[in-house]
Amino acid sequence: MTRLITWRVFQAAVVIWAVGSIVFLLSRVAGDPTELMINEYYQDQQAEADYIRAKLGLDKPLYQQYWLFVRDLAQGRGLEVALGRGTVDWPEVMGLLEDHNYRGYFTLEREQSNDPLTEIAAAVKYLRNL
Repeated sequence: MTRLITWRVFQAAVVIWAVGSIVFLLSRVAGDPTELMINEYYQDQQAEADYIRAKLGLDKPLYQQYWLFVRDLAQGRGLEVALGRGTVDWPEVMGLLEDHNYRGYFTLEREQSNDPLTEIAAAVKYLRNL
């Protein structure tokens, strides 16, 4: 029985690794994500794209990008949590948006929540207090 359970756990680990690797590779084959983030309002689009690539680790070799991907998944990054409870440094993000004179809207949504309205209200309050 123990042997069967060990075998199943091993199989599950291999499937999780394979699916994660496929997701990683597909995200890299799809193109440069910085192209989706940069628009015509940036003064120096190339400098901004280079900055974003460096910040996200996209300027590193593929094997280092994969390691960052695995590390982030292991730390729970990329999982939906209520605003202010995850690993995002929101004061830094808001400061960067202010540095770039962003004056647009923010969209808040919760897909995995038992009480999304309460969590969104708390998120709005959190952002206003930054």
